Amino acid sequence: YTKLADAYSSLGHDDLAQTASRRALELSENLPAQERYRIEADNARINHYTQKAIDAYQQLAAADPSDTDVQFALAGLYEQQGDYKAATQKLSAVLANDPKNVEALLASGRVDILAGDPQAGLDVLSRALPLANVLDNQEEKAAILQATGIAYDSLNRLDDALRNYQESLAIRKAKGDQRGEAASLEQIAGVLDRQGKPSDALATYQQALALRREIR
Repeated sequence: YTKLADAYSSLGHDDLAQTASRRALELSENLPAQERYRIEADNARINHYTQKAIDAYQQLAAADPSDTDVQFALAGLYEQQGDYKAATQKLSAVLANDPKNVEALLASGRVDILAGDPQAGLDVLSRALPLANVLDNQEEKAAILQATGIAYDSLNRLDDALRNYQESLAIRKAKGDQRGEAASLEQIAGVLDRQGKPSDALATYQQALALRREIR
């Protein structure tokens, strides 16, 4: 049920994610303490209780510093809080253990961009993309292309940004990822607007809005 909650959360179905997470909590009552604490930490994250989740994961990390899943979860929570230095530290620990961890490379690139260093983000993302191709992980590839587009966008390389957004959009359409489609369309619309194409931008924003309404 915890994994199901994660899946629903990734797809943007917060209500279903929270229902599954509550069920996981109900079933965890008689589990060993460490497993129960992890489910409680996951539940706090799923319900967007960011500081409560950080506190819970920190306790788990103190009990087992080698648990890279916990370190990765903490990195994501610190990213949400805007504490990019702490997020980078946690991601560095994950990558020290597994330099080819595609999820951690993607997150590192994203954090670099958010921290105001899009070129550093591009450097990391360029390492992540070939690995996603080798693994044939289309979802990760789409996310990497999207993040790469954002980095190029930040560097005012609009043609490169648009190309990456469009490649990401094509994958997300093929996979039926409506939330991802909407995110790509919104970025594409922003580039079109900056390129002096307001009509095309408006039509693209409207497509994104229609998808957002479907998800809800």
